[in-house]
Amino acid sequence: MTAFAQTDSIKSQIPFEGQDATWQNGSDRRDSAVLSGKYFTGSIMVDVNYTNSFNQPIDHTVVGSTALARNNEMEVSCAAIGGDFFSKEHAEDIMTQFGTRSTVVPRNDYSPFRGQYDLANVYRYISEAYAGYHCNKMHGINVDFGMFMSYVGLNSYYQVENWEYQASYTSDNYAVVFNGMRVQLFPTAEIKT
Repeated sequence: MTAFAQTDSIKSQIPFEGQDATWQNGSDRRDSAVLSGKYFTGSIMVDVNYTNSFNQPIDHTVVGSTALARNNEMEVSCAAIGGDFFSKEHAEDIMTQFGTRSTVVPRNDYSPFRGQYDLANVYRYISEAYAGYHCNKMHGINVDFGMFMSYVGLNSYYQVENWEYQASYTSDNYAVVFNGMRVQLFPTAEIKT
């Protein structure tokens, strides 16, 4: 679902409009947003879990996972709040992250340690933040600048959108954020590049 659906004429140009994608792994399973307005669609996600490892780590720390952090403890893995701000051609997105995810994601992502800044702490409470422009050519061209989530495989960065709770080993040990520019092309209503 896109934030640019303001009129019926624009709605007919929206890629994947009318297709049910709620069944796909790594996709938002909702078909409508509760916190939706003319210029803002909000999102609140809370992910609470309990796990128990037969390995029984002494200090209860689970290493190597971005989904789990503590063994034999109830944890708030992710408490996220944010949303999309949009107008006819512009869009901005910001999503925060709190809970153990704000500790384990920077711990597992070594890409911020390249350079002069302490990026692990800068990114600790933000999962995504970007602004962009939407052009109504073909079925849409999006150009966004900012910080994006990068995840390998068919899983979502947010565990609540995945069928299984534990992400793949590749996803957990891959850089999970990147900065820069993203260009999305929608040549037809069924193809996204």
